[in-house]
Amino acid sequence: MRYRYIIFSAILPFLALSLLSCGSGSPVAKSGTSFTSTVSGKVQYEDKEYGVDGWTGNTYYKAVRYATVEIVDSVKYIPIASTVTDSSGNYSLSFGTDGLTQVYVRVISETSSQTDKPDVQIRNLSSSVYSANGSNFTPSEGTSTFNISIPTSDSVAGAFNILDIFTSSGEFINSLSGGNPPALKVYWEIDNPYGTYYCHGYDTDCLGGEGIYVLNEPDGDTDEYDDDVLWHEYGHFVAAKFSKDDSQGGQHSLSDNTQDLRLAWSEGWGNFFPGAVKTWLKSENLPLSADSSMPLAQYVDTTGTIAVISFDFSASNGTPYIYASNETAVANILWRTMSETTGGISGIWDVFANYIPQITNPVNLETFWDEWLSRQAANGSLATFFT
Repeated sequence: MRYRYIIFSAILPFLALSLLSCGSGSPVAKSGTSFTSTVSGKVQYEDKEYGVDGWTGNTYYKAVRYATVEIVDSVKYIPIASTVTDSSGNYSLSFGTDGLTQVYVRVISETSSQTDKPDVQIRNLSSSVYSANGSNFTPSEGTSTFNISIPTSDSVAGAFNILDIFTSSGEFINSLSGGNPPALKVYWEIDNPYGTYYCHGYDTDCLGGEGIYVLNEPDGDTDEYDDDVLWHEYGHFVAAKFSKDDSQGGQHSLSDNTQDLRLAWSEGWGNFFPGAVKTWLKSENLPLSADSSMPLAQYVDTTGTIAVISFDFSASNGTPYIYASNETAVANILWRTMSETTGGISGIWDVFANYIPQITNPVNLETFWDEWLSRQAANGSLATFFT
């Protein structure tokens, strides 16, 4: 089946702005007929597997979870009925056919407000969300099946991978905090050269407002399938919404052990966060895009034009990865705290979300040490890790 891909306005959600390709037509229904039609199916997108050396060449389909699915009048471009995909990407909805000749199914690049799942929207830089649309068809009485499978050859699949990664991120935070994180807007489009970063509302580079911006350089580095990079930025989002982040930003590198302590903590937390999410996903038996033989603490960034950045934060001991002024050392200590103490990730979250936001001192690794001793010392000593 061919699919049409539409970017439509977030402000006027049912106004088609850019029709990228057209679906095949269907015979027109006879006028005057009216009955109830039921449409069901499965929505999936194709994901790319990565390993320590970058893309493995393997792909597989993953469910588009908790997203809004609509039946749309093909003539008026008005939605007639809507529902939500479940955890396996399945949907089913019924609608009356009075006055309809042709319709199509579309799935939108946002989690639905009809669910209790994390609120995530994937938009372009003009603040329009994406959709993947099935071909036109004539409604029929009874039940029809229309599946949507979005291949990597269609660029809109990138938006649905971003949606999946940040949905998993929000579910992970819910497991720690007992509630969903605040709504997140993510800005991505083909030929976006501005970089991948989390932007506060007061920052000058928030082109469309507060949110996470995702890179897609023309013929170069793209991040829509770089899950670890996306999770890193989500870590910054979590720090801003649940904890406290005093980082002043600026240039940084994994081997620099002379960083500002606040920057090293912020980036170290971001480096640790992907491994924490993947550890949780594995425990929940949810699919990972990473090669199953790869360490969970391995961070991979496919860069397009230069060698792949690949680093195992669980094994980054010794020079130059030393001191609280090194982001790699920070990530390593957080990883070991999660993996080797009884407090684990819950203990880290307790300090991160319940204590650090209240302090007036600058936030850095030494702050974490102090607060662990105050709140979690009975669940494991960090002395060996810090040494």
